[in-house]
Amino acid sequence: MSVGYPCSPRIGDDAKPFPGVIPTLTARWIDQKIDQKIDEKIVLKCLERDRAARYDSARALADDLGRFLNGEPVVARPVGTWYRLRKRLARQRRLVAAAAFVALGVAIGWAISTRVEAGERERFAQQFTEAVESIESTARYSAMSPLHDIRGDREVIRARMAEIKAEIERGGEVAAGPGHYALGRGYLALDDDARARDELESAWNRGFREPRVAYALAQAIGHLYRRSLAAAALTAGPVSRPLAKQDGAKKPERLSDVEALAAVQRDVEQEMEKLREARQREVDRQYRGAILAYLAASNGAEVRSTEYFAALDAYYEGHFEEALHHLDAIGSGLPCLYEASELRGDTLFARALTFRKQGEKERARNDFEAGRKISCPTLILWAEKSHTHREFDAREAWPHYCADIRRFNVLPCAHYPMEEAPDLLYAELDEFFKT
Repeated sequence: MSVGYPCSPRIGDDAKPFPGVIPTLTARWIDQKIDQKIDEKIVLKCLERDRAARYDSARALADDLGRFLNGEPVVARPVGTWYRLRKRLARQRRLVAAAAFVALGVAIGWAISTRVEAGERERFAQQFTEAVESIESTARYSAMSPLHDIRGDREVIRARMAEIKAEIERGGEVAAGPGHYALGRGYLALDDDARARDELESAWNRGFREPRVAYALAQAIGHLYRRSLAAAALTAGPVSRPLAKQDGAKKPERLSDVEALAAVQRDVEQEMEKLREARQREVDRQYRGAILAYLAASNGAEVRSTEYFAALDAYYEGHFEEALHHLDAIGSGLPCLYEASELRGDTLFARALTFRKQGEKERARNDFEAGRKISCPTLILWAEKSHTHREFDAREAWPHYCADIRRFNVLPCAHYPMEEAPDLLYAELDEFFKT
């Protein structure tokens, strides 16, 4: 019996091997009377090339044969795929070594390439970060300066963004991620939130997924959400003619029928409220999920105030009381963070919408009025000989519009205090800004 090495075709069989192919024989291929189980297990274990894989002794083989004849489980096991593969690789050691060497070279080359690319990306990120800081500083100083023509400031920002675009073209794909992020921040500074979102999503989709990118995306989409929410809440929608003239509506018999007209007005208001709620739900569906996801991904980003970040998260979650609590904690400690005042107004507005939906009209009205007030410290000055002094009571009127009035004063002049009382005006302003 010949098993496990090349030999001629089976005895008594006319079949011949294919030219150039040497078959590997089994015991059952030589003699059909040999049981398949012995062929697959016991016999092949006897003929293993690896001495450790054979039976330890003739006694062990006899015991296994006895177990087979008695119908008991045998010690021998079929040869597994991994064993065959290991044996085949052992026979092709040179080829395996060459393949391993090539794979190692490819891995080293890939690692070096990745490291170089990461270094280039980091260099561009640092370069664009400095550009972004310059852009945002220009925008912030412009916003906090006295009233002036801001077109020059915006042109400076656009010129800096043009330089970033040119740098992206020169740097290629490595510069694309950090570059689009910088452009997105630039458009945020210009209040162009739609283009900011496009640039930031381009950076995100190119693999530049740092927490600061996620935070900028949450800001851009958040601005779009808050504007859309305000538009949906304040618009009257397509209800442009009296409900009494629409099909199925109740019609008063006479124009003097006050009760009927009041009923029609209530129907119109209910219809408009349903329309507003539907639009608000659509705005929520379109924006809120993405905002919350990016806020979650921005954990670890450098922010000006952790309280402001917490207020943002609470606002978009719909926890308005918590958002106002965090904004109160900021106080006047960061006067340059004017975004906190904007968020306070939006939070009060959103809470007012909730109160209105719940039928609490008085609380809704209070929040609407509070959300429209100027929150920064304010100095109220007016001229004694002007029509403002004659026809209005400034001390009574301005508290409806300002939340933090530090001082009222009347200047002894007419309409032009800068020309008629410059020293007094300067003294008032100097004292106000000192305190």
